[in-house]
Amino acid sequence: MVEGATKREALWTTNFIFLTVIQTVDLFTYNMVTPVIARYAVEHEATLMLAGVIASAFALAALIARPISGFLADRLGRKPIILAAIAVDSLALLGYAFTTDFTVLIVLRIIHGFTYALFGTAIAAVVANTIPESRRSEGMSWFSMSYV
Repeated sequence: MVEGATKREALWTTNFIFLTVIQTVDLFTYNMVTPVIARYAVEHEATLMLAGVIASAFALAALIARPISGFLADRLGRKPIILAAIAVDSLALLGYAFTTDFTVLIVLRIIHGFTYALFGTAIAAVVANTIPESRRSEGMSWFSMSYV
């Protein structure tokens, strides 16, 4: 090592990699459903307007949940929020596959959108805390690549 040089703190830790993979998988599932949900509804005889409501219910729920997601993550704990969001997201995804009832589909989209917002906020906070302060900008930049 060169005299006067400092050793860089580790960025690519097991925790950082694990959290980034979890984020990637979660967003991958979101990106698999979003482009096809309206078509799925239309193929099950929804009107175009209803298909639009079904598709946009997710975004509306996420938009409403974002401002309170940080508060909830701080109040209830980030890890419990992450675990609960993953569990509920999984159930919502399964529900999409097994329902053709449009009311249920809208409710699932709202639940999925809400937990998506909670998950994203909580996992970003956990990741930021796992990255050494001296490499936080670099680490969050790498982590943002998980937003597929």
